[in-house]
Amino acid sequence: MRKFFGSSSFARDSFYILLAVEVLMSFTFLGYFHFPPISITIAYLPVIIAACVFGTRQAVLTGIVFGLSSLYKASASYVMPLDMVFSPFNSSEPLASLFLSVGTRALFGLLIGLAFDAVRGCKRFRSWMCLLTLLSIRLHSFLVCGAMGILFPQFNVTYATSFKLDKYDFCAALVVLFIVPCVWELYNSARVQQLKTYIDHSGVDSYVQRSLRKRALSFFTVAVTMTLITAAYFSQRTAFMLDKHGVEISAHISGDLLHLQFMFVMAILALDFILMIVGLWAYKYLMYKEYLGSLDSLTGVMGRKMFLNKCVALQKNRALLKSKAKGWFLFFDVDAFKSINDTYGHLVGDEVLCGFAKRLDEALSPYGVVGRLGGDEFAAILHKPITQNALAALLDDLYKDLADILPQQKVTCSIGVCSFTYPQEIRKLMYATDKALYKAKERGRACYVFGEAERKE
Repeated sequence: MRKFFGSSSFARDSFYILLAVEVLMSFTFLGYFHFPPISITIAYLPVIIAACVFGTRQAVLTGIVFGLSSLYKASASYVMPLDMVFSPFNSSEPLASLFLSVGTRALFGLLIGLAFDAVRGCKRFRSWMCLLTLLSIRLHSFLVCGAMGILFPQFNVTYATSFKLDKYDFCAALVVLFIVPCVWELYNSARVQQLKTYIDHSGVDSYVQRSLRKRALSFFTVAVTMTLITAAYFSQRTAFMLDKHGVEISAHISGDLLHLQFMFVMAILALDFILMIVGLWAYKYLMYKEYLGSLDSLTGVMGRKMFLNKCVALQKNRALLKSKAKGWFLFFDVDAFKSINDTYGHLVGDEVLCGFAKRLDEALSPYGVVGRLGGDEFAAILHKPITQNALAALLDDLYKDLADILPQQKVTCSIGVCSFTYPQEIRKLMYATDKALYKAKERGRACYVFGEAERKE
């Protein structure tokens, strides 16, 4: 799914919800309206939404899900005669039925996906969207009726049938024409895009993300288990009740009841899945909002409390402890910062701190995290592998990048670097790094000094 949506977990989850809605519509009254001897469906609605909001590949996949759902639904003995040809199990031509139910829906998704992609980005996209939505409704009917006419001519259904409209078709068209633009507008609204930003950026801590995925999987497993137990219970009680009333059920009727129960279970599981995704979104949104509140308001890097909490969490990381990994702790102190403030003013001083933090984060974020402890003091903890020589070269490059922060004056900093092996007490680590920082200041500033924390017994 990553190649479908890139790095956007919100877009991926939104598409998963759309697939679940497709299942829900296919297996409930939401997607079908029965008017004997025919039934009218709007279960193709998620396919149009997928083409409009996401793209061609997503529309094809949604069309396949729609086709498989209709195939299964048509496999019961109680469905209308025209609906039976959609199931290979109720048809004398299994391959033809498979193409009719799944192939035509996949082709439908492909064609409308290409059509929406062709007009995406146009100035009058909204007008094109409404027009393509209306044409999509007729296209679906045209493909299905045309395929039925070719594959099952005995039912006297042809391409021309798709153009015969009645009041039910008109009502279905109005519903689809209202929903598709509304979903597109909602998905692209400012509030949803802000939610998308929060969700996509909520994975700031991979350990938290893994833990969250495990909890979500556990929740869904429990939901699936409880749904299956509930379905089995009602199935057993239904059989018991009918037996009590002296009603004998043939194997044929029993199979149809099982068919209905499976549809019920799939619809409930689809609803459970949607609720799980929405719950994850709420958690990720609040988690990222809390994360933003913990950042340093001026520079945008971690604040003191958040940074130290991260340091403590790393000392408890099982992977780092198991491998007895080596890490680096660094203190940074902007040289002559008081003089910069006094000479150029506090606004310039703030610009220096922001520029300093930005360059520091760009240089060190591939290896760890950066935080502002207060004033002109910053710190970093590097938990990803890097040798001392590589770190020294990185700090040399950092000095070059810092030089152009302030045009009027060259900006430098003193750096204390301390190596340690996990786990290490943060208090001792900070003390050892502070000693290295003061040595750098004693050597005339604008340099770095390497030290080593006391090994934890």
